[in-house]
Amino acid sequence: ICPIQYQSWTLSPYQWFNIFTLCLTPLAVHIAGGVPSPIILSGKKPHWTNRLPLFNPISILWRYYAILDRRIRWSSAWNGTVLAASNAIFWREDHWDGSEEMIGESSHFLPHTPTATRVNFLSVSSLTSVIVAVQGLSAAAYVQLGGNTADLSVFFQPLALFGLYRLPSAIWLSNEAVYTETRS
Repeated sequence: ICPIQYQSWTLSPYQWFNIFTLCLTPLAVHIAGGVPSPIILSGKKPHWTNRLPLFNPISILWRYYAILDRRIRWSSAWNGTVLAASNAIFWREDHWDGSEEMIGESSHFLPHTPTATRVNFLSVSSLTSVIVAVQGLSAAAYVQLGGNTADLSVFFQPLALFGLYRLPSAIWLSNEAVYTETRS
């Protein structure tokens, strides 16, 4: 077994900056923009290990798909309450619940009924969607133009490409609804 050798002494500060920004930025934006704010409906808060699956990039992609699917199937009954519940994840006693049954139940925990049926153009959610789209298009162009795929700074480029899956549901992705922990 060969010993681990420290070889990064040849990297310039510029290369370190590229590694930390270009490599980790797609991951940071994907997680920050894709993880829903949990709403705790029971007195017991979830353990940190119960929160970990929310940060999984595949869980985030499934959230995008679920919101788009729910928007298509609930098209005639889509309103602000359904939008808020579709974007939320609820902790109930010992498990996460994002089921459609929670749409009706969650309305009791809204202090005021949202009127908007889509995301406001000038919102954090819209800005996140634009950033994710630019990262995804940049990654697609990099791959299309035959960029160096052995470069460490493109380690999370596939995640940036996956971020393009956010676009079909971007108009309904929002973390702006406010829930209370008690019935209103």
